[in-house]
Amino acid sequence: MPPVRVAARDLTRFVAATFRAAGATDEDAGCVAGALVAADLAGHASHGVIRTAAYLEAIDQGSIDLRARPELVGDDGATARVDAHDCFGQVAGRFAIDVAIRKAREHGVASVGLFRSAHVGRLGDYVELAAEAGMIGLGFCTATGAAGRVAPFGSKEPLFGTNPFAAAIPSADGRTVICDFATSVVAEGKLRVALHKGESIPLGWLLNDAGEPTTDPGDHYTGGPLLTFGAHKGSALAVVADLLGGVLAGNGTRALPGLVSGNGVLFIVIDAGRLRSLADVLAGVAAHAEMIRNAAPAPGVEAVMVPGDPERRAAADYERSGVPIDAATWRALTEAAAARGVNAPACVPEPAEEPRPP
Repeated sequence: MPPVRVAARDLTRFVAATFRAAGATDEDAGCVAGALVAADLAGHASHGVIRTAAYLEAIDQGSIDLRARPELVGDDGATARVDAHDCFGQVAGRFAIDVAIRKAREHGVASVGLFRSAHVGRLGDYVELAAEAGMIGLGFCTATGAAGRVAPFGSKEPLFGTNPFAAAIPSADGRTVICDFATSVVAEGKLRVALHKGESIPLGWLLNDAGEPTTDPGDHYTGGPLLTFGAHKGSALAVVADLLGGVLAGNGTRALPGLVSGNGVLFIVIDAGRLRSLADVLAGVAAHAEMIRNAAPAPGVEAVMVPGDPERRAAADYERSGVPIDAATWRALTEAAAARGVNAPACVPEPAEEPRPP
């Protein structure tokens, strides 16, 4: 079935109303709904409104505590730690990056560890806030729970989480250079999207529970591990994310006692204007990015893009045509909302011309 399409503003209001009906404050509901819809707008449905049902289930089970607030528990010059106390990850993530930006403005560079956080969503959202403040943002997230999702290189045993890395660097032209990717071949949510659509996945993404390559996304949910991107290279970066977000930030790892559920994140923020003139840095980033965009495209490639360009292109298209949501996700979302007394918004017609994929 083709996806339904919903205007971004209507979708945000709808998801926020659903979280409010589940007991969230207006502020928290708006924060989380805005982040989920922003992920869909950027073309990353794996971190979009498909997560709503899981968050509602976590609220019902008590693993997301709607009364909790993130707390600064360590504050030592250019460093700090934030205990999320199991609140919404998007709320905790914004709190932590705000602390990091403030400290970087004071000290030139800052590192802030976040632990005991529910799913933080798209890691790039937070480092992009640093870039909007004229700073460089880096993020390392351990997503390892009691059961792993990703096998280390050479193994068939799921030990890692998808452990994303993100970086954002501001540019004079306003087009932040931003990368945000799982250290697995794909984010787990992309398997969930494929499963909802009834689609197979490429070989090389996943093993089944016997350690054999598979194209069935459902095999992940019966014990099959994702693989790391770039073989040993992605595996190495996954280790770094576990050590920085798990050991250093204090969320723990599967190898250590006291593993905390949820996400552990280390944010590093650098005040770009402390190393050189900020204007020179921004101009240099813009010039380098433009060189890449002007590179001769390979056969079959429409245009060479800089990290962040695909997301900006998707957002522009989906703002016009409506946010696409696969039928299974829309059904689950509207049923969860209806159970809480929230009515779904009207969908928008299919565009005459299919928007370009991100």
